[in-house]
Amino acid sequence: MKKILQVFSGNTTFSGVASYLYQQYLHADRSRIRYDFFGCKENSMALVMDDPVFADSKFFFANARTRKTGSTNYFRIMRELDRILSADDYAVVVVNTSIVAIVAACLHVVRKHPGVRLIAHAHNAGLVLPRNALRRRIAPLVGLADAAFRAYIRKHAFALFGCSEDAIRVSFGPAAVRRNNSMVVHDAIELPKFRFDPAVARQVRHEAGTGESTFVLGNVGKLQKRKNQMFLLDMFSAIHSTRPDSQLWLVGDGPDRPMLETRLRELDLVDAVRFLGQRSDVPRWMQGMDAFAFCTLSEGLGIVAIEAQAAGLPTIVSDGVPDDVLLSPLAKKVPLSAGPRAWAGEMLALHAAHPSKPDVSDALRRAGYDIGAESRKVMEFYENL
Repeated sequence: MKKILQVFSGNTTFSGVASYLYQQYLHADRSRIRYDFFGCKENSMALVMDDPVFADSKFFFANARTRKTGSTNYFRIMRELDRILSADDYAVVVVNTSIVAIVAACLHVVRKHPGVRLIAHAHNAGLVLPRNALRRRIAPLVGLADAAFRAYIRKHAFALFGCSEDAIRVSFGPAAVRRNNSMVVHDAIELPKFRFDPAVARQVRHEAGTGESTFVLGNVGKLQKRKNQMFLLDMFSAIHSTRPDSQLWLVGDGPDRPMLETRLRELDLVDAVRFLGQRSDVPRWMQGMDAFAFCTLSEGLGIVAIEAQAAGLPTIVSDGVPDDVLLSPLAKKVPLSAGPRAWAGEMLALHAAHPSKPDVSDALRRAGYDIGAESRKVMEFYENL
């Protein structure tokens, strides 16, 4: 059995990277491959750690975040990773982050352990930092350091993975895409779980206290600046003025929730918005939505937009999302500069054009977003090392 150590930056919420690792391991042959997990900062896997799929897995956490500034303690990460690799026999370390300083720190440790290979896996094409983060304060120096880290990673990493070519290019430099050790690994999903089921839709609407005829706009993501839910509230306000029998469902949690609640009171929309919190059953709640808006500032891919299409939802994404997610007639890109009212008009028009939640899973499967096929591809790569 080959042991793979999956390293992730870590977050306070169940992140897209955590969801990806969970889904991939669900479809792995666990008699031949074992995943263990190392979170550099917070435990973003907490929501699923008790799942039977992880019965034989080990979890490690370095808690390497400085609370006051949000900066990263790289030396703590390196010490903990060195301890983990010294105590067990890992074939591969996969570092799932676009923060090249973390990748470089892990690579430095891995190179001291003969026989262990490192794969750098980028899940994002951009990095949005807290306002008080140390990296913001010394941005010019950080730029020079990151360029050096990228060159180091390109030279010494065994392979470079990315959820898209754009993620590989931005995370590891333009030269990375042309290397024969780079590979796009789609953040694929379990397509049948998202297929529209009217019975499930009625059930979740009942749980949310939502009528069957109410128009429900959905959004999934951490409540934070990068996901841009403040823009979403203004967009929904314009929709609600046109369709008073409408609701907004926000799946996720995060630091911006108090600010969003204040804005809702200003817009007099408190009763029309449901904060559904952190959930492991996102496919189920998408069944109850009628449309999906993803107004994020930047994404390496934006897997939730693909999940929304799999659920048959007309989906509008921002110009901060790669074109890779535009996989069916259900998806449309609208620039944030168009403003919330224009987004509201586009959303209602797109919904009017696709009111019946069509099944577009064949198109998503052809594009490489079937988790079964993608998981097999990755497992074959590990086994053929």
